[in-house]
Amino acid sequence: MANASVQEAYILHCRAYRETSVILDLITRQGGRISAVAKGARKSKTWQGLLNTFQLLNVSVLGPGDLKQLRVLEEGCTRMPLTGLALYSGYYLNELLLKLLPPAEPAPDIFNAYRQALEYLGQASGKREKSLERSSIEICLRNFELALLGMLGYMPDLAGLTVEGAKIGAGESYWVDLEQGVSSRYTENGIVLRGEELHAIAARDWSDARVLPLAKKLCRLVINYQLSGKTLRSRQLIRDYMEVMGEKTGTTGR
Repeated sequence: MANASVQEAYILHCRAYRETSVILDLITRQGGRISAVAKGARKSKTWQGLLNTFQLLNVSVLGPGDLKQLRVLEEGCTRMPLTGLALYSGYYLNELLLKLLPPAEPAPDIFNAYRQALEYLGQASGKREKSLERSSIEICLRNFELALLGMLGYMPDLAGLTVEGAKIGAGESYWVDLEQGVSSRYTENGIVLRGEELHAIAARDWSDARVLPLAKKLCRLVINYQLSGKTLRSRQLIRDYMEVMGEKTGTTGR
């Protein structure tokens, strides 16, 4: 991407660089996750107003190296208004992308999944009934985690065949091995789920209230395994927020 055209992007993280510049970690539609220096951005009133997360932007970057130069930064649409739990959940999505998504690899499907998740969080943000807000956010996070992990090849096929070559059927128990896949035999590196639960998770079918917590447990195991000991600061931010609000972390706490 020595000379890229204008493309859609979101800012995942922004940090000061030298006296007047910033470094932006972006997820772009065509270029995937990239880092770029916005020279003089802290002196530009126009650019300062655009250095926000969860706002669709149009950007253009130059340079052959890992750290590129931002040439164009324009507003793509109105910033997605996230508040409360939805806001901290958005930070969680950003951190997942920063930690799990390899840099400089085209990922249009992941970009689309992220944009859809932000729109979902925006709809859930500020709902009068907190139980409905939490439930909507929980579903949004599970959908995004499953999409991201599946596209990156980290999530085993939950509705196909076992590693032994048999069809995953309802009424049977299976071990989801984080390295090998779904097995009908005991493995130390995994969790036990029923066949119907695996099918429901794969189909994003949350009609059975018992399935969503199981999906969270599975996603968390896969994410932690891929992080290899790294921590997600946003998880603690969510827990802290829930404690301040006097709510139990329950299913929502990362």
